[in-house]
Amino acid sequence: MRCWFDNASGPDGLPYVDYVVGPGGDTGPVVDPAAVAAYLFRQMAIRPVPVGMAPRTVSDDADSLGLVGLPVWMWVDEVDAQSFGPASLSLSTGGVTVTLEAGVERVEWDMGDGTTVTCTTPGTPWTEERGATASPDCGHTYTTTSAGLPGEAFPVTATSYWVANWSASTGPSGVLTQQLQATEQVHVGESQVVVTSD
Repeated sequence: MRCWFDNASGPDGLPYVDYVVGPGGDTGPVVDPAAVAAYLFRQMAIRPVPVGMAPRTVSDDADSLGLVGLPVWMWVDEVDAQSFGPASLSLSTGGVTVTLEAGVERVEWDMGDGTTVTCTTPGTPWTEERGATASPDCGHTYTTTSAGLPGEAFPVTATSYWVANWSASTGPSGVLTQQLQATEQVHVGESQVVVTSD
């Protein structure tokens, strides 16, 4: 006899395909490695990337203003296992060990001006000594101002693409994916040149 548990979960809360009960009584769980891998992925508690930008975002500094033609830097603020990876978990249950390794494959930055920038690194944080130089690995340059947009700011969306590779001690393996989004806004204006005459 095979007894199905809701949500592919056995009596101990771990994921099983079903539970086998034979003539002699309980013979234990039949483990679904893919379900265990999905369970491990949920346990990682991954989160959207914390957005770091120069100029500073509206939520960081409402008065911050970038300028048309000046480089914008983007990066993952506070890089850790949950925001960017790598992260690894393993679980042994029902005679099967499943190992899962996950990380962000890329971050796609929708800059709000019709441009999407794809970065395969967390990016490089901007510091004052870097001045008006361009980011070495994750940057953008606005060619128009954000004037006239809602909040007078460009909406910026950072979509992180997670890839998790899993394998089971019994042979099966696979890949899980997930996308997470973080949103911010940034003001961009124009520098004004004042010409005076004697």
